[in-house]
Amino acid sequence: MIDLYVDILLIVNLAVNDILLLSTARLIRRPARKLRIYLAAALGAVSCLIIFLPPVGLFWQLAYKIGVCLLMVRIAFPWEGAGAFWEEFFVMFVVSFLFAGLCSWVSATFRTLGIYANNTVVYFHISPLLLILMTTAVYALIWLYDRLRRGQVPQESLCSATASYHGRQKTFTALIDTGNSLHEPFSGRPVAVCGCGDASPLVEPQLLEALDALTPQAAVEHQIRMVPYHGVGHAGVLPAVHLDQLSIHAGTQAFTVPDVYLALDRKKLAGSRYQMILGRELFEIKG
Repeated sequence: MIDLYVDILLIVNLAVNDILLLSTARLIRRPARKLRIYLAAALGAVSCLIIFLPPVGLFWQLAYKIGVCLLMVRIAFPWEGAGAFWEEFFVMFVVSFLFAGLCSWVSATFRTLGIYANNTVVYFHISPLLLILMTTAVYALIWLYDRLRRGQVPQESLCSATASYHGRQKTFTALIDTGNSLHEPFSGRPVAVCGCGDASPLVEPQLLEALDALTPQAAVEHQIRMVPYHGVGHAGVLPAVHLDQLSIHAGTQAFTVPDVYLALDRKKLAGSRYQMILGRELFEIKG
């Protein structure tokens, strides 16, 4: 039997939950807002205090664990529908399983951890340095997997993209830019970019006129969202509208993204051969 310390229990679980949630966000391309991640990680850490209670049945242990995980996911990520929610929960579960497996391997191989388990909560009497190394190792594995998965996205090349907006349609020649990861900050949905001049006749003239002197009233009337961007040596925001759908034809791939935003740049895009820029996320959430 080892001594249990509440401060170590809370700190270790807070750090572990934080890295697990960040890894989940990276894998499923969700915006990782720090406050929401911290709140969810804190909830998970506090829930571990059940380790000090008398043992309960396996059913109630699992129900409690699943309930806490569901709450953590709901707090950590903005709501994007039931499908996205269950995807977040599943990925969080898999990432947690990976971390637990790594801890078990380190414990069995090097015998460096004091471990006590009760009510599905595992207490690691672990040094801060080893905790940092283990969590860094898990995140490194997630990062490596993410980088390998990006390799499945077509490199910078041209494709065809048909945008639908309020009953209008227009087909663009689009650049696939794997370095573009723009997303709308509230929903986390991906963002394509085109110049205002190229957007006609997809969007109504009144909307294009409203962009010249964008007022709060015009933003509400046309449901305009502001999308922040960062470039080399410059940053700013772009007005964006929610498309009905975006159909993409790239080589042998043909798919439709039903929930995507179109950012309208007042300047003409630099490329003369394309009128739209697509990011890698569109190819990872297709369908």
